[in-house]
Amino acid sequence: LLGHLIGLDFSESRHIVGIKDDPRQIRSRAFHAAVQMFRRMAAEDAECGGTPVLLQLDDLHWADDGSLEFLNHLAQANHDVPMLVLCLTRPTLFERRSDWGAGIEHERIDLKPLVSDARLLFAGELLKMLAPVPAALSELIVARAEGNPFYMEELVKMLIDQGAIVTAGERWTLRPEKLFAAKVPQTLTGVLQARLDELPEPERLALQEASVIGPVFWEQALAALDAHAPKALPALVRRELALPQLDDGLDHEMLEYAFSHQMLHHVTYATLLKSTRRALHARAATWLAGLTGARASDFLGAAAEHFELAGDIIQACEFFARAAEHARSRFEHDTALSHVERALTLLDREATKAGPDHRGLTSEGAATLALR
Repeated sequence: LLGHLIGLDFSESRHIVGIKDDPRQIRSRAFHAAVQMFRRMAAEDAECGGTPVLLQLDDLHWADDGSLEFLNHLAQANHDVPMLVLCLTRPTLFERRSDWGAGIEHERIDLKPLVSDARLLFAGELLKMLAPVPAALSELIVARAEGNPFYMEELVKMLIDQGAIVTAGERWTLRPEKLFAAKVPQTLTGVLQARLDELPEPERLALQEASVIGPVFWEQALAALDAHAPKALPALVRRELALPQLDDGLDHEMLEYAFSHQMLHHVTYATLLKSTRRALHARAATWLAGLTGARASDFLGAAAEHFELAGDIIQACEFFARAAEHARSRFEHDTALSHVERALTLLDREATKAGPDHRGLTSEGAATLALR
């Protein structure tokens, strides 16, 4: 049930064969099976004298609608199970789904900037490999960051990139002349841009190309954009700009990476010329469109978005239509409608631009394509 719900073909299974044409039934039964899994897990822990179940979810703002709906279902159905679900997200989740979490018992904790004592403690932790920690350096990091721990981390890494802090050996060393010469940006965006500027050309180019694929990318996809780019990945990992992931959404042979922070991804992508972006989006779209295997259908929507950004409207609408059909088969009607609306909007826009002599590219044509 769960495998079929996420796109694997279990249509001949005795659990599926009678309901394979009923997405609502498949979704309902799969959700129930998943809840039962957590219920049994908690029961086994209790029998062994263990602890309640803890489910931690990072970067929830990137989750698809179906996953968010399952989490709501899990929270409502598991009210009698000792279980804590810890979700970490950026505010963009609530811009997309303002009502998410409504109707379930939960506590929302909005993280605030670090207070003064915590700033000093965190600066000391970041610089603990320096002995002793120079007061001027600690004050510089604390004063500029205004309580933003990510800014503090990136500022230290920027100083390492620029040679003001030397990390070779068992202990770090400070080069005061480099520190005094360093131009410390006033904003986090400026710090991230400075780190990009310090990269050797092959590493900077590889990170820029990866940013076109998305905040999460695959080595094979990067190679499709530039055959030489994957060679820079080990260096980007050492600099903690790209992080290897333990799991992936394709198969065990795909090596997956993620940008260390969403803002780093945005800043890197913004450094590309528009013409370069379009060409790279076209290559990314072609790679995604050519995927095969059990999970390939999950990336139809991503392929459509890349075709759109590449300026290939016909291909974008075709893949939005295919993504809509795939979402419908999983009873994700909101997602399916969203894909259809994207196709209609794109074709309407193209028809308006082209005028009455355009080759039949109309709303009616888009509807036929998207709802076939």
